[in-house]
Amino acid sequence: MDSKITQNYFLLSLNPQKGYYYNMGTEFSYGLLGAILMDLYKANRISLANRVVTIVDASPANARYFDRVLELLQQKRSMRIGSLISRMGFRANRYKQELAEQLIQEKLLIKVRKKFLFIPYNRYYPNDREQRMSIIRRLRDILLRKEQPLPEEMYLLSLIRITRLFRALSDRRDERSAMRQQLKLIMAHSSDFTNDHQNLEVLHNAIKRAIMAAHAAKSAH
Repeated sequence: MDSKITQNYFLLSLNPQKGYYYNMGTEFSYGLLGAILMDLYKANRISLANRVVTIVDASPANARYFDRVLELLQQKRSMRIGSLISRMGFRANRYKQELAEQLIQEKLLIKVRKKFLFIPYNRYYPNDREQRMSIIRRLRDILLRKEQPLPEEMYLLSLIRITRLFRALSDRRDERSAMRQQLKLIMAHSSDFTNDHQNLEVLHNAIKRAIMAAHAAKSAH
């Protein structure tokens, strides 16, 4: 099945010069989980109704991180979306690792092993920077030149807004500010761009709430 939203979000989240993520913590992790759910929804593997996620097609997907969600849903057939994201959040690093491994196998990503004070760590770099730049140019056209987004682009734009990933699109503060304002308008009028605007809003709000809850939990400790 198509993993375009998940892969594009991951590649955008990488700093291509330094090999780590623009958003290192909660925003990136839950944004990635949201992207996985969005791809499953777009592929008609899951359905959404009244904030409940129901499994539609449990056959194996082409990636372990998709299968992991389907297996989780198979236990109950349906779950409240907030509960599902919370359960996925317990293994957020596993989803990230499995996606990175697949991108490496598909030669979309390069892993570089490094050490600091004899402690090993990984850095990841897009193998084809032009592919990544083509995504960025298209999103800049939408947010700065006010071109109309395609329905499938609305999901990636939603993730960019939730996780505040504007640094991946510009290193200029004035441009990032203009992008935030334009994306706010786009999301407020999402029904003009996609017939799925209601479910897009459900996914958007569920991911946003999960990020806020994770931050609140950290602050409480």
